[in-house]
Amino acid sequence: MSNAQQPSNDELIRSIYAYAAQEMGKGTPDFAISQALVQRGLEKSVADTVVNNLAEVRSKAKRNAAFRTMGIGGLICIVGLAITIGSMQAGGGRFVVAWGAIIFGGFRFFQGMLQLFD
Repeated sequence: MSNAQQPSNDELIRSIYAYAAQEMGKGTPDFAISQALVQRGLEKSVADTVVNNLAEVRSKAKRNAAFRTMGIGGLICIVGLAITIGSMQAGGGRFVVAWGAIIFGGFRFFQGMLQLFD
């Protein structure tokens, strides 16, 4: 076989990580992914490194998504409170309570907090 037909090291690494990521996406336990990689010819330490690297990326992505959810929810809640307080201070005896934004924003904020512990 000539070199033109053999995959490069980068292609092999990408395919290993792609396989492991696909299995993680299916919900396959990390230890099972590592075992499958060993069965496909990787050394155990290399297979464990691949799985650990992907698990770290997955963890960071979940944490970032949780903080994003909290941030957006908090911002919506604060806008709702600002509208409510602003309309109260405007006087005139009537004011707007932006309860939808306050409740929805608060809900999203706490939903993000729960994602941090998931």
